[in-house]
Amino acid sequence: MQPQPVPPTAASHWPALSQRYPQQQQEPPKPQGTMTTAETLAQLSQACNRLDQLVDLSKMLKAVVDLTTLLEGCTDPTSKFMTVFEFTQNLHTYGF
Repeated sequence: MQPQPVPPTAASHWPALSQRYPQQQQEPPKPQGTMTTAETLAQLSQACNRLDQLVDLSKMLKAVVDLTTLLEGCTDPTSKFMTVFEFTQNLHTYGF
């Protein structure tokens, strides 16, 4: 048994994909001052270097891991608050 064709009037309320999604049919316009991939990567590298100069990410990661470990032992909100409070008082030990 072969499928029956759908009359045009029945399908007319379903617009074609190109009509529903016209932005996918054409290249998006390139903004003024578009950078190449190499330029983007160079700027990203510079930004990472600046961030690393501002914050020692390895120290920050160690502090976050230590705080997480401390909080795992807390069962109630008060003990969690006090743990975080005491931890922030001792952040200088991480070299911040």
